[in-house]
Amino acid sequence: MFFLIVAVCLVACSPNKPLVVYSNESSAYGLDFIETAYSANADSLFHRFNVVNKNTHNKELIGDIKPTEIETVSNDKNVTVEGIRRMPMSLGVIPENIIVSLLVDRSVHNEDMFDFKNAVRTIIDNLPANTIYISFFDNQLRDTKRITAENFDLFEDEFSITNNNKIIFDAALSKFQELRGLGERNISGEFAAKVSDENIKKVLVILSDGRVDANSFRTADYIQRFSDAVQQLDDDPANKHRIEIHSIRYGERNDDLDFTLSYLCVDIRNENVRGGSYFANPFAFIDNLKESDNSIPDYELVMLNPQGKIYHGQTYHTALKISKNGMTIAGEVRYVVGSLLTPLKSGSNIILNIVFGLIAGLLLIGFAFLFMQLGIPYFRFKFENFNNKYVRRYSFDDDSVLKCHYCLREIRDGEEIITKCHHTVHKHCWIENGCKCTEYGRNCKFGKQFLYDSSQPFSSTHRPYFTNWALHGMAGGLASWVVFYVCLGFLPTTFRGLTKWLLLVFGDNKDFGDFGAFYLKIGAMLFIGVLLGFVLVLIFSHLNKYRQRKKDSVAVILVRSFVGAAFAFIAFLFGSVIIILCKADATNIFIDWLPWLLSGCAMGAVLFFRTNTVIKQIIPGVALSGIICFVILLTGGLFGIYAVVFALMAFGSGVGISFISARKMIHRYFLKFKGETEETIAIHKWMSVAGGSNDVSIGSSPDATIRMTWDNHPSIKDIHVRLFFDKKNRLPCIRILSNDVTYNGVFAKNNEEYLLKNDVKFTIGSTVFQYVES
Repeated sequence: MFFLIVAVCLVACSPNKPLVVYSNESSAYGLDFIETAYSANADSLFHRFNVVNKNTHNKELIGDIKPTEIETVSNDKNVTVEGIRRMPMSLGVIPENIIVSLLVDRSVHNEDMFDFKNAVRTIIDNLPANTIYISFFDNQLRDTKRITAENFDLFEDEFSITNNNKIIFDAALSKFQELRGLGERNISGEFAAKVSDENIKKVLVILSDGRVDANSFRTADYIQRFSDAVQQLDDDPANKHRIEIHSIRYGERNDDLDFTLSYLCVDIRNENVRGGSYFANPFAFIDNLKESDNSIPDYELVMLNPQGKIYHGQTYHTALKISKNGMTIAGEVRYVVGSLLTPLKSGSNIILNIVFGLIAGLLLIGFAFLFMQLGIPYFRFKFENFNNKYVRRYSFDDDSVLKCHYCLREIRDGEEIITKCHHTVHKHCWIENGCKCTEYGRNCKFGKQFLYDSSQPFSSTHRPYFTNWALHGMAGGLASWVVFYVCLGFLPTTFRGLTKWLLLVFGDNKDFGDFGAFYLKIGAMLFIGVLLGFVLVLIFSHLNKYRQRKKDSVAVILVRSFVGAAFAFIAFLFGSVIIILCKADATNIFIDWLPWLLSGCAMGAVLFFRTNTVIKQIIPGVALSGIICFVILLTGGLFGIYAVVFALMAFGSGVGISFISARKMIHRYFLKFKGETEETIAIHKWMSVAGGSNDVSIGSSPDATIRMTWDNHPSIKDIHVRLFFDKKNRLPCIRILSNDVTYNGVFAKNNEEYLLKNDVKFTIGSTVFQYVES
């Protein structure tokens, strides 16, 4: 409850309220923040935005912005503004729905042809794939073919010089008509389909030195025909087949040649159709193709964090005002950095984080062991207050006579007695019998005192039954964190494709502030779900299966582990859908606990199936472990990655404790024999691997766990045999301490150990004992 209160306070005090600053209703321009990014260790924050026209909602370029022209206010008081810069892609992007027809002049000088080849390669490398077609001309025009980076070498022979005269206007007219879909030449079906698609942008690019065969009597006719075709198409506003014409000229600078190409591309066009002529600069043509995209930011505001700043998925706001050219442009950005599972600390190092995380996890395991081995037994011993509750001086009541169940002597007035159970004994007899009732284990369930022997603090008799399972669970949580954190170093946004699909299916994209926050938050949850489901189910299935020495045990354990990973993944997936529906990209204490609750239920169901557990006990216990894990994760703003380490270890420990607590039949061993009556003794109370003294002695001595008072056979020794649990091999065994013991009908050897299996029988004196596993 304390951690929950702290967590609520942390969330409530987090800077998640929007800012109300920089009112700019009077300005015709505003700021549209596209995204917020951050460096791997959150040393720097990058707010990327556009200046937009409020009336048209299109972005506007206002030139470079100087740091002196901006003001910022942020409720994350620790960050400082480093500067503002233009983004490299601010000119826009080349659309995918484009077709570019390259027309290459072969009647040029050698150095020009070399430049043509490089220009074509540059265009191929910078334009979308499968959008470029090429043809060559001199006094004849070659067929149009698709050219790509892969088949570029097949055109090597085409990039060669000819001495034929050329008619550039005729070649340009033919290519222009091809792009209109009116060409008379043979073209491929793929090319024809693209030019007939009204949604595809058509571009003709002429690569030439600009010289015209002025001696040909047909040159003037070709010029006129070309001009008429272009103007006829451009002057029809309803015609969607407007074709852009561009040229890239190489050779010596010459105003007449530039004028010729300028006429082809620009001078005969109206203002509704783009075109351009470029001297030896294919990149100018490529930039001309780029279209403005409101989703591509033009500017980037860079903010710096101090060392040690921790982000763990909280909401922040930054307001920005730009004063430029007499205008005031303002806007506000909401952003989320990190998540509960991926807290980011500025100045941190991934290698050191792993090392210190491991050290912290191992120290926590050591502390937990000491607490369970020493702390819990000590406080249990103190809180039991045995002497005050169960030790009193006997006094006669109505002349009643009471005998000690241990020594069978009459208890005298004033003697100290033990009243832990209804078998009253002298205090000194209680101590002599190992602080337990003489009938304990047979006819008594409560007559045993919990002792804390300070001289043997690490004795297994002190240790709580769940210690082994809790420590294994903590180790599993630590191992899961190491794999999780290392993988995040190489794949910072795992399950990105699945998260994007979930956002498209279950969310309205317009309502989401930052896709990156969802990618990191949901991807991390799905990933840790797979790891925890596999590792924890693997560990606890192994601990649960050790008694079943079967060939298929390993296969069964692995299958159960993969099922656990799948169930936990599905639980987190369902929780992620709820998070998306609630638009909770930031840490939300009212929603984010649900995936952890569901994952606990899922793992509890997997551990329950075909194991001797009670579903009503294991599922609530594991679900509660998930909630505790979430509460610890909320402290990430203070402890960073250590909160994640401790949370996952707490989850693993809780799963282990819940599982061993819910088991009703596992590790239950019995001895059946005929004494004074037919008896069945639950010997697992002493020799279970989960706790107890790990020793069951049988003989005639009062110190024996099972005292054979019903059998007077002279061969029975004080301690005849010992039953114990071999923790190294994890198997129940029997040690023979006398020569006259039969084991499964055969005389056993003295001082030998034998394996106990279900239904094994051994004889002591006249009594036959049967070992039974249930």
